[in-house]
Order: sequence, then structure tokens, then C-alpha cells
Amino acid sequence: MADEVVSIDALLAELGHTSPESRRLARATIEAAGLTHPRKRNIAVEKRDEVARVLDGQFVRTCGDHRCEAATAHDPRPRALVDRPACQVCHGSANGAAVAAMAKALKRAGRTSLLVVGGSPNAHAELLRLLDGSDVTLQLVEGTTAVSAKRADSGAESADVIVIWGSTQLAHKVSNQFGAPRYAAKRITVARRGIAALADAVVEHVSAAGEKR
Repeated sequence: MADEVVSIDALLAELGHTSPESRRLARATIEAAGLTHPRKRNIAVEKRDEVARVLDGQFVRTCGDHRCEAATAHDPRPRALVDRPACQVCHGSANGAAVAAMAKALKRAGRTSLLVVGGSPNAHAELLRLLDGSDVTLQLVEGTTAVSAKRADSGAESADVIVIWGSTQLAHKVSNQFGAPRYAAKRITVARRGIAALADAVVEHVSAAGEKR
């Protein structure tokens, strides 16, 4: 029985290399790796994982979003412009790109302890997922139930950045617990909903603080 094959162009498109330039570079790379040769149009399906491994080792896959470009700025590999779902930073998610940029900015500023006050349970779960594996330590305070004064002070003292997430599930009795003047320099209020809005505001805050030093 003949090996199952797939079009090389189709395989490269599946891996996100749909633009002519990206596809040309990817094709040349797998040819150089001995996985195919210029005359062939198809490739064995069983080689898919090896093709993906070779391309990932050779290129930075980015969708071109400025936040994804910033997150990979120090990677020495050449860039391959790919479809957003194939981007190694955001994986097609605007939230993913924004949170990756935020994590990078916090690490660069040496302010990796982030406290977020407010937000829905779903937003909290998404933030935790997107920051998993990063250098950021995330504290989350549910916005409808006041915490003890001891917990509020402990969390605020240990945080490098405090986000009061307005326009979400956030009661004044909760946000006021983190409103002491001594936290003003590291506290920001984000009036817009959405994880990307929060992440962009944190990036702006730590970048502005760095410029003042």
C-alpha cells in the first residue's frame, strides 16, 4: 500500500506559511533538510511533524502584530510571516499577543509581581492560562467580596504593579482596600473591559515608569 501523501503547499499552509514569501522560505528550508526536493509536489503525511520541527527551529513564526514582533525582538532567527493562528506568540488571539507583551514588559522592568483587583471569574481564568509559564507572579482579587485588611495589605505590599480593573465586577468596598496613597506609584486604574486593554495599560505604565528613571 502506497504511503499517504499530502500536497507540500497544503502542508505548509496548514503550518501557517500561506504568503508566497513565507512559503518559498519554508520550502527551501525543508529541501535543505533533505525532507523533499525541488521536483516534488507531494510529501508523505508521516513527515508532517518533522517538517514542523525543522521550520520551528529555523524561523520565528509571527503574525506581524506589533506586540508579537516586540515579544520576539531578541530572537536571532529570521522571521516568517504566518497566519495568526500559527503565530508562536499569540496563536491567533489578541489577548494572547497583549498578555505576552505585558509579561515581557514586566520582566524587562523587573516588576514581575502583578496584582489585579476586579474582573470576572472567566477573565481571571484566562489571565492565569495566558501567563502560565511566564515570569509573572499573578495575584487575583475577586471584585464583589471584600477581603481581610491583612490580606489586602499583604497583597498590595508584595505587588510591583496593582491594577484596579474598573468597569468589571468590582465593588468600591473592594477597590478602596487597595487605595492607600503609599501604593499610588505602582497602582493604575483600567477603565476599559477586556484582557487586552488591561495588558496594554500595564505595558504603558511600566514603560512610562522606566522612562522617568
